[in-house]
Amino acid sequence: MKRLASILPLLLGSMLLTTDLPAHGQANSEALATLQFNFTTPGARSLGLGGAFLGLADDATAAYTNPAGLTVLSKPEVSLEGRTWRFDTAYTDHGHGFGPPTGQGIDTVAGAV
Repeated sequence: MKRLASILPLLLGSMLLTTDLPAHGQANSEALATLQFNFTTPGARSLGLGGAFLGLADDATAAYTNPAGLTVLSKPEVSLEGRTWRFDTAYTDHGHGFGPPTGQGIDTVAGAV
């Protein structure tokens, strides 16, 4: 019992010190701050299904989402798509979509009067 009482603080202390390590390994805010990922799948059908297209991929856009889905095509298909994507807009800054931030500590409101 005395041996357990002497080892217990060491065990608890080492557990407390090692629980912080995974949290530092998962924090990627500074490392990936400039990277902006676009994980949207191509094609109107895929976007209409909310991205749940991986198992159903049976058209030409399957080359991006599920290349194995190309084996079920009965005839050759071609898919063309054009997109523009701007990640950082002034209108979605600071968590609202009412107007461009003024930088003066006041909020802006857009709308018809």
